[in-house]
Amino acid sequence: TQGGLTPQGRPLLSAMEEAGMILDLSHLADESFWEALEAFRGPVMASHNNCRALVPGVRQFSDQQIQALIQREGVIGVVANNGMLIPSWTRNSPRPPLTRLVEAIDHICQITGHAQAVGLGSDLDGGFGVESTPEGLDTIADLAKVGALLASRGYEAADIEAVLTGVSGRSFLRGALESLDTREQVLLVGHAVPMPIVVRTRKYDDAFFAALGTEEKRSARVDIVELFGE
Repeated sequence: TQGGLTPQGRPLLSAMEEAGMILDLSHLADESFWEALEAFRGPVMASHNNCRALVPGVRQFSDQQIQALIQREGVIGVVANNGMLIPSWTRNSPRPPLTRLVEAIDHICQITGHAQAVGLGSDLDGGFGVESTPEGLDTIADLAKVGALLASRGYEAADIEAVLTGVSGRSFLRGALESLDTREQVLLVGHAVPMPIVVRTRKYDDAFFAALGTEEKRSARVDIVELFGE
């Protein structure tokens, strides 16, 4: 896309902010990105974006955009699409190594100075097949391989956990919950990224847990204390 916000864009952002919604800055043109970031004062994120410094193109974020998003306590989910990992890649090109996805993660970490603001956006929603993903990333479970690759680059366990198991995800969720008027009624049930979560009120506690299978009950973790304290 090109250009700035449309005449309908600004009132829409105001309505989103009033409703407590999160603004996903992915897919915005540069001009729209900066205008939206200035106009919208609620929580922001980029669910699936990579780095223009590594792969030129308007679909990627510049370092300045990454810095601006992080200053707003946003989270960036990196994309496992080869076209956003390799310059001039086409579907007739060989699949690149999974290290190219790790390079995008590392670039964001070098800009921010920590691993709390980057996670696995992946974009593995069926819009493209394995031919468009790095070598070795054949199922969603293969995202776990990113941990060993980060370790080989010297990342410590806490940083790897931040990327893979939801520290950055909980930063995003904190913004989501703080936008709710009834946050004292909200519990989170979730586990590792890609983060299947249920946001629910007390009204539905019993029915929700009754619907969970045994294995789901065993793996579920209630994070409300970790997010907000006692």
